[in-house]
Amino acid sequence: MPMVQQLIARQPFFRGVSSQILQPLFESVQTRIFQTGETLFWEGDPCSGLFIVQTGSIKLFRTAANGREVIVTLVGPGGSFNEVAVWDGGDNPVSAAALQDSRVLLIPADVVRHQMQAHPELMQAIILSMSQRSRMLVARVAELSALRLVHRLARVLLDLTPGQLAGNQRISQNDLAAMTGTVREVLSRTLKDLARQGVISLERGEIVIQDRDYLEKLAFWSM
Repeated sequence: MPMVQQLIARQPFFRGVSSQILQPLFESVQTRIFQTGETLFWEGDPCSGLFIVQTGSIKLFRTAANGREVIVTLVGPGGSFNEVAVWDGGDNPVSAAALQDSRVLLIPADVVRHQMQAHPELMQAIILSMSQRSRMLVARVAELSALRLVHRLARVLLDLTPGQLAGNQRISQNDLAAMTGTVREVLSRTLKDLARQGVISLERGEIVIQDRDYLEKLAFWSM
C-alpha cells in the first residue's frame, strides 16, 4: 500500500475498515503545502474536508470574545484534524495555521460523508473512535481546570516534542500562553521561575528541558 494510503488507513477512525471502503478516499485525496504562519482555514467557514499532517506542525485555535487567541491543540505528523465538521456537516469549529512549513493531506468532506452513509462499518468505526476521544477530552479538561498555571505549563511542555520547543518551530511564548490559558506576561514569569530552579533553560528562543523527572512531578501534582 502506498505511503499516503497507509497514512490514511492508520487513522484511529478508519482502523479495521477495509481498503475497498477506503478506496474512494485514497482516490480523492489532495496534497496541500502551507508556509509557516499561513492559515489553512478559519473558524466558522464551511468545512472543506478532513486534514492529515504528513510533515510539519499545525496549530488549531479559537478566538475568544475579547479577541484573545486560545490554542486548542497542536497536530504533528500522522495526526488529523477537522474531523467533527466532516462528521456532522457543520462549519469549521476552529481555525488552523501552520506553525512551520507543512505538507498536509485533504480528503474532501463529501467523499467521506458518502462513504459513511453507504457503509455502516465505517460509521461504526468513526463513532467508536470519537467516543473514546470524547472521554479523553472530558478527563483532560477536568484535570487542567483544577491545576495551577505551573502544573498546566509542565503538562504542555511534556506534550511538546523537542523540535516543537525550538524557536525555529515558531511556538512562541504567546502560543504557550494561549495553550495554558494565561497571558504572555504571566507565562514569562513562570518560565523564568522554572529556569531559576534548573527545571528548564531558556536558550536563544528555545526552551530546553533540563530536569524531566521534576517536570513530570509538577505535571501530575494537583492543587
